[in-house]
Amino acid sequence: MRDGRSMTRKNVLTPAPIEEVLPEDRIETTYVRIDDLKPYENNPRFNDDTVPLLINSIESFGFKVPPVVMRDGTLITGHTRIKAAKEAGRKAIACIIAEDFDDAKSKMFRLADNKTQEVSSWDFDKLPFELDGVKDMGYEPEDFGFTPLDLGAFDDEDADEDGDEGMVAPPTNMDMLEESEFISTSVRPGDVIAMGKAEVVCAPVELDDVMELQKRKTSRLHEPDPEKCEALARGWMEETGRRPVLMREGSPVNGFLED
Repeated sequence: MRDGRSMTRKNVLTPAPIEEVLPEDRIETTYVRIDDLKPYENNPRFNDDTVPLLINSIESFGFKVPPVVMRDGTLITGHTRIKAAKEAGRKAIACIIAEDFDDAKSKMFRLADNKTQEVSSWDFDKLPFELDGVKDMGYEPEDFGFTPLDLGAFDDEDADEDGDEGMVAPPTNMDMLEESEFISTSVRPGDVIAMGKAEVVCAPVELDDVMELQKRKTSRLHEPDPEKCEALARGWMEETGRRPVLMREGSPVNGFLED
């Protein structure tokens, strides 16, 4: 209030009339004790590794995304969030009770909710700028599962006149690598070597990898032989004068290719 008059607020959402909301889209939240909720016994998702990241999210922002549950308290969505909320010390949280769901709907919605998230992908031209922005605001993206690759820390710094970032991709002709170049390697199967905007994955190429390449801005090469992977990294380092970064389970390995 100012001078006895209410201030006009701009850019504030106006609630929609309930008649404009389809009956199946109307939801209400109910506060439920976490101990009264029951995980679905055949939940087909591994989620324990995500729990610490969600704890960081809950402690930073609160519990803002209600899980969907059946009338008897069985979880349809939100298994990981419930684990994290419990470990974060929450006793009760808001839930959406799916009064209109039968067993078939709950099963399909549980699967669809997880699967549709996998179809989305990041725009790697925009993501580093967003992550840099929140870092400047005091947040650490790594606390929420982002890696140095997401942060664009290994992008090439030089750009041409059109603004396109230069990229020296790793060589793809393995016949050019002499056997004598292979040395005792610190690369292990499953590792990723970041070289500017190129990556070498120490694993055979899979169909899912090919599909993923269509979504990524990063050039990616699969090579199952650890020695060849390291030889590629050494050749790139000699050509560019920059040190590649070895990533293992999402974290950089210190000392890679250091003398």
